[in-house]
Amino acid sequence: MTDFAPPLDLYTSPLPPPPSNHHELIPNTAKIKAGGYVNFVISGLHIVAIYNNGKRPEDIDLSTATPLGPGLPPIIHDADRRVYRGPNPLVSAGPPPVIDLNRVEVVHFADPGSYLVVCAVVPHFNQGMYGWVRVLPSNDKSTGG
Repeated sequence: MTDFAPPLDLYTSPLPPPPSNHHELIPNTAKIKAGGYVNFVISGLHIVAIYNNGKRPEDIDLSTATPLGPGLPPIIHDADRRVYRGPNPLVSAGPPPVIDLNRVEVVHFADPGSYLVVCAVVPHFNQGMYGWVRVLPSNDKSTGG
């Protein structure tokens, strides 16, 4: 976003995260072939968690959520069928806390299936920040590649 006054300066911007990121998983469903990769471009306080074939959003156990740090939201800690969880973005508990707000995580998907991808920050998950990676067999022609 480029319409901030004063201009957005992430180099010096303190917490809380600036309102410059969108709380969305785009696209809601990504389609790749087995053996492919998905690049998760993260802007803001988000943690990628990926669950194996068959896990649904309503299956996520929020009762085991753990605090990220003082004054920060809780994080989903449901390990059932989880195949990936991104790094803790909390660099330093502070004060003030220092969070790695902008990064890229690359995840390899070896096997076909429908993988649930969620933002493990509980309020974001509760707002519907989740989607899917559909991994097709490597010989499938429908992904165009």
